[in-house]
Amino acid sequence: IVPTNILNWPRCRALMPEQKLILIYLWASPDISCAGAGLIPLAPTAATLGFSAAALETGLENLRDAGLLSIDKETGEVFIKDWFRFHTFKNEKALQILDSAIKKIESGIIKRAVSMEKNKLINSAEDVTNTPKLPKKSSIKENSTKSITYLPTTTSTATSTSNNKQPL
Repeated sequence: IVPTNILNWPRCRALMPEQKLILIYLWASPDISCAGAGLIPLAPTAATLGFSAAALETGLENLRDAGLLSIDKETGEVFIKDWFRFHTFKNEKALQILDSAIKKIESGIIKRAVSMEKNKLINSAEDVTNTPKLPKKSSIKENSTKSITYLPTTTSTATSTSNNKQPL
């Protein structure tokens, strides 16, 4: 899932076009797991985007400074901070898959960032499920009456005409 309005986000509007390209690439990257984190190989990714490895590294740091990514330079892993706004993991099986992806993260920095965002997601889901529900409105209206309409029936008879012209 790539947010369709990502380039209009307040934190993204002022980014340079190259930085926007990097951000969109990360959202759609095969290197990013379902946890929104992954190892970004600098040289191949830079070649894919048409940058030098140094330019890609600078672009990633700028996205970090804009509050869009967490980066661990030692492991080469990144985390897209807004990932859980769009990936919600609504059932137990999905959460198990997410936990499995989190276990594969090598970086302690990235693992903590992902875990914190996951916990926010779970806590917000619990808040929603624990919200008291209003009683449903009755679908039966009081003093409702049934209304039946009878339409007159007509019979038609075939008529023949002597001219062979058919109406348009």
